[in-house]
Amino acid sequence: EERKFALKLLKNVRYFDLHATRQWCAALHGRLSRELGEAFNRAVFITFGGPAKSGAAIARYYYAASGVDAQRFRSDRELGSISSNGAFVLLDDFIGSGSQITRYWERLSAAGKSAEWVCAALLGYKEGVERIKAGTGIRVVVNELLTERDKVFSTESSVFDRAELPAARLTFESYGNRLFQGHPLGYEDGQALVAFHDSVPNNTLPVIWSERMGWKPIFRRHGG
Repeated sequence: EERKFALKLLKNVRYFDLHATRQWCAALHGRLSRELGEAFNRAVFITFGGPAKSGAAIARYYYAASGVDAQRFRSDRELGSISSNGAFVLLDDFIGSGSQITRYWERLSAAGKSAEWVCAALLGYKEGVERIKAGTGIRVVVNELLTERDKVFSTESSVFDRAELPAARLTFESYGNRLFQGHPLGYEDGQALVAFHDSVPNNTLPVIWSERMGWKPIFRRHGG
């Protein structure tokens, strides 16, 4: 039965290879430029969390897909020395709970918060996007908004039949508790099945990406 559950899980993983990631970055570029209008030409793109994190990787792909001047891509560590009369754009691949962005906002100085901010991501859960909008002054732009239907063990999901859903959930919770303590079904109960060619959001089930305790993942998560 566990093998059957595992095969169903793998069948439903949304995997973005390099080509697809670049295509989605190009689409995000179009959305952002429409959202910001003329101000887009003065926007500065901010990555946070260090060079190994997902935001830095997406910034590289976005840069390649958009043709935006490389000088407009900066690290959040440089924020104090950057001025912009356009907007600051936070780039990331995936918005899960929205907690990472809200924590980032809380750490910003009053001067930093006085600027216009936009968070741009390839995909994002509706609840995470709404959390960011409600708790910060940041606008959010995503290519695709995910809903409860996209959570593996939701009754609205089509990954598992209704009859097998309880047993499937218990199975992956059992493995997940060993692989990502406190978050057996992904960070803050993300229940996502999303993977990119060079990393995996921690909102995705840890059985997909964890290497803890000798586990051999289908996809590796880089950058912590």
